[in-house]
Amino acid sequence: MRSSRGPSARLPRDFIAARHLRVLRKCWKVLHVCRNELRRALIGSPHFSLLLLFIVAIFNYTDRYVIAILLPDIKNDFQLSDTQMGFLTGVAFTFLYVLAGVPIARLADRFSRKKLLSVALGIWSFTTAAGGLAQNFVQIAIMRTLVGLGEAGASPPSYSLISDLYPPSQRATAMSIYLAGSPTGVLIGFILGGWLTQRYGWRVALLGVGLPGVLYAFGLHKLLPEPARGRTDSSATAAHAASQAGLRGLLRKPTFWHTAIATAYYNALVVGYVNWLPSFFVRSHGLGIKQTGLLLALVIGPSSLIGVVLGGTATDYLGRRDVRWYSLFPAAAIAIATPLFMLSLLIDSLNLALLCLFIPLLIGAMQTSPPFATINGLVDARTRSVASALLILIINVVSGGLGPISVGFMSDVLVPSVAGESLRYALLISTPVFAMLASLHYYVAGRYIHRDLGPKEVCHVG
Repeated sequence: MRSSRGPSARLPRDFIAARHLRVLRKCWKVLHVCRNELRRALIGSPHFSLLLLFIVAIFNYTDRYVIAILLPDIKNDFQLSDTQMGFLTGVAFTFLYVLAGVPIARLADRFSRKKLLSVALGIWSFTTAAGGLAQNFVQIAIMRTLVGLGEAGASPPSYSLISDLYPPSQRATAMSIYLAGSPTGVLIGFILGGWLTQRYGWRVALLGVGLPGVLYAFGLHKLLPEPARGRTDSSATAAHAASQAGLRGLLRKPTFWHTAIATAYYNALVVGYVNWLPSFFVRSHGLGIKQTGLLLALVIGPSSLIGVVLGGTATDYLGRRDVRWYSLFPAAAIAIATPLFMLSLLIDSLNLALLCLFIPLLIGAMQTSPPFATINGLVDARTRSVASALLILIINVVSGGLGPISVGFMSDVLVPSVAGESLRYALLISTPVFAMLASLHYYVAGRYIHRDLGPKEVCHVG
């Protein structure tokens, strides 16, 4: 029996082990090749790049709007007025966001867009987290200003990349998918922010949503490719853009100005709503922070997500028949949504109020991507980042400068008259004003868009 355990008996086992090892090595080589091929296929796919940019947009809007669900606790901790809270969510964020937007976009038109985007993501994520360490109003306002500086480097490079990943006939759809990161980010920010605030406090909430973005910034730099500029433009598009759609030419086009102003006014409405709705439901409906965050996330997130994607797809479909739909569709969406926005503020029943809020948010969100597709169609490939930055600058000067702070100021003014319902009436006053101006300017843009875009083959419409 012992002889069967000697060296001669172990030879077959060693032979089998060596054979298994060779098989494992071959399998590993096959897996390694498959992994490299999969990596090349993914990185070379525009859809994978769009997915990475979609995640960037989620971080962007999570960090931007999580502050809204924290406002009641921050207000109590620092003993702030509604005007100060409006400043914190509006002007403080917008100040450097607006000033830095165009310079950063010019860098994006000259240097690596993925590097710029990765650095920007790291900056705004870190400063979002640092806001949780603030000890007074001035400190948290400074952190929110720095968040705005970082987020100024998010959209212009992203829009430029998307325009080089997809042809003009698919851009509104692709941009709608990227912009779907906005409602997704709001959903995550409200649910996660509300839960963390209820359980650990608003400081931990800011740390919890900010730090993951710092890690993602490193992964983004490794995975996101840098496509050649103008690779999806036809020769007709490039020739027309070179002669007609330079930056100076853009500023002479009525379509640009009316589209930018319309988008700005509607964003003033939406930014005011998103930032003040949590406080409204806490004050007027008596909800807690966690419950408010969950309910509003389930209303704002899905409705806006569906609306953004449907709007981009519908506009591309209609735009192939008549390019004016890129302006007329947003005008109609806003006009239809406005009465329902106001109705949601007047209803005392919580369930009915949420239902009435869901519908106009869905309809209104349909106007999100067409303006960016339009503006990117007005310029050549090497000025798209700057064109997007100019659009974003105008949007944020109006929406960030007027949206939250105007509602907060009106709320403070109305306190002596309507007491605890001042926020309700402040929103009721601002909503129709911003909506009417937005819809009107979109309609006027539709009268010029066909001429300003040039031949219909430029944008593959008609």
